[in-house]
Amino acid sequence: MIVICCASDNPVAEERPVSIAKLKNERWIFEKALSSELTSFVMETLKYVSSINVGFEADSIEAIKRTVKADDGLACVSLSRTTCNGAIWSASGCRRWTSHASIA
Repeated sequence: MIVICCASDNPVAEERPVSIAKLKNERWIFEKALSSELTSFVMETLKYVSSINVGFEADSIEAIKRTVKADDGLACVSLSRTTCNGAIWSASGCRRWTSHASIA
């Protein structure tokens, strides 16, 4: 399962559900080593939008957290990478939600 993470003060954090149209305008941060789940997310998203704005690809989950916390983009990561079901992400000032329950 994958989750989408954003800064706590990003307007996307409060939207439920979030539309693909809204997400297509966001800057995305990915891990360099894309998992099969993330690859599936990208492929599925590209069915609805012509491109994804990839801000950068990070080497570590810590770099992704820092970037998301600074509100420099949204991250799409495996649930297992958010550690303790998001507790560390929340303490870092980031919001997260599962993609299939919250995207329309």
